[in-house]
Amino acid sequence: MKPWISYSLIRIVLFAAILALVMLTTPAPIWLAAIIAAIGGLCISYIFFRGQRDAVTQNIVERRSNTGPGAPKNRDSDEDDALDNSGQ
Repeated sequence: MKPWISYSLIRIVLFAAILALVMLTTPAPIWLAAIIAAIGGLCISYIFFRGQRDAVTQNIVERRSNTGPGAPKNRDSDEDDALDNSGQ
């Protein structure tokens, strides 16, 4: 499974669990419970899921540098070469 899919699923499940917990235990309005769940999920994922976050970052770096499998061709260098050869 791609690292960004697993990290996203972890974040969604974490948000949903905290939202359900806040909704069941407090009389907070839905919008406040959603804000609390978003902030709580962000804090928990930042502290405890560093490995997954680093894997996502590494995957992005590989795709941007064209070293990973299935990485798209970097068209920026082609554009730079065309501009350099145009004499402008």
